[in-house]
Amino acid sequence: MACFWRPCFCDDEEEPARRRLLLAVFKTMESPSLSSAYYGTLPYFLLYVGITELSKWGGPVLFQHVAKMNKADQALWAAYVTSIVNCIIVTPLAYLAGLHGPASGYSDWNAHSMRSCHAFLGYTFYDSIVMHC
Repeated sequence: MACFWRPCFCDDEEEPARRRLLLAVFKTMESPSLSSAYYGTLPYFLLYVGITELSKWGGPVLFQHVAKMNKADQALWAAYVTSIVNCIIVTPLAYLAGLHGPASGYSDWNAHSMRSCHAFLGYTFYDSIVMHC
């Protein structure tokens, strides 16, 4: 009997089956590993957190209409700025990936597409964690 739910207590002969299952879950074809996705996403996450904090500080200083807003509206304005920066980053990266042609498939990937995914995932994590805490 396979023991997929007990990672450290499997017999040696069950280990290859468990590894195949994990590889099927975390790696599609020859795509990068989950750890490389984590390390690729982290800089973009930190970038978006930094942009938000900079916008919260710089918005009221640079723009009078932002200075007149209450704190909740200023935080929302900073989130809008971060969202726009995300679009400015992700759109060119996605275009450079070259997967927009009719001959490309959804399972194709290259360095540009992975960078685009990392930027998008970084923004998604930022939006999920920072904005809702």
